[in-house]
Amino acid sequence: KRTSFIFFFFFFGLHYYLGRCLILFVDFFYKRNKDFFRNHTLFIFLGADIAC
Repeated sequence: KRTSFIFFFFFFGLHYYLGRCLILFVDFFYKRNKDFFRNHTLFIFLGADIAC
């Protein structure tokens, strides 16, 4: 859990500077399906990268 926690903030911090659309995407998706978000964090970040 500790590793994924570090990676989460690493990707979150990195993408925050790349564009705000990712933050909106994550916020929107997180409210829709929290369980899926927790299980596929990296997948969602990569998907948002492509979408943005």
